Amino acid sequence: MLIGLLVVLITFGLGGAAQEEKVAPVGTRATLTVMDMHPLTISGRGFKSGERVVVSTGTSRKSVTANASGRFVVRFASVKCAATAIVAIGSKGSRATTRPPKILCIEP
Repeated sequence: MLIGLLVVLITFGLGGAAQEEKVAPVGTRATLTVMDMHPLTISGRGFKSGERVVVSTGTSRKSVTANASGRFVVRFASVKCAATAIVAIGSKGSRATTRPPKILCIEP
């Protein structure tokens, strides 16, 4: 009886796995790049297609959707200097962090 239950669970488990969304190719990793500081512009790549991504600078948060190739650009007009880390968390499990160069955070 127990073996029959395990077979059923494994069968349904494997059937569900075949329906999961496509995963990024092995070696592809989500990354963030600081493109500009005025306004703070962050570029993301390696996210999953259509993934909803929340990007946080420590003081501000914005949500954006990655395009078909897993890329996005987000701008923070009111942020003069980012925190020690900028974090992006995707709705499909992608995550990335970057640290802006400290020299870029110095106000004139």
